[in-house]
Amino acid sequence: MQGELRTCVSRAYYSLFLLSRERVKGALTPKQLRKDIHKNVISEVKRRHLTLGNQLDRLRWLRVEADYHLIASQGQFMNWDKNWRDAEVIATAILPKLRRI
Repeated sequence: MQGELRTCVSRAYYSLFLLSRERVKGALTPKQLRKDIHKNVISEVKRRHLTLGNQLDRLRWLRVEADYHLIASQGQFMNWDKNWRDAEVIATAILPKLRRI
């Protein structure tokens, strides 16, 4: 079950990241679209809407935990039921807003 929840967190982040990238790519240089693209996209979202960018960044951290840490890097990430609930709440809240930035 943990593997499924990790996959859900990862997919939620990537779907919102891809949407965000499409919405802000006109404001980024070609270099920014190649190097550190996740950081650059999130920075541009933050520039346009700080709260929205912070939520996307939080979702990114959940994705990093899901994809790269078999053992949680911090205690707050140990519960994958909670991590998925957090990711789902964030994704549901920011999806309609990302479509408008």
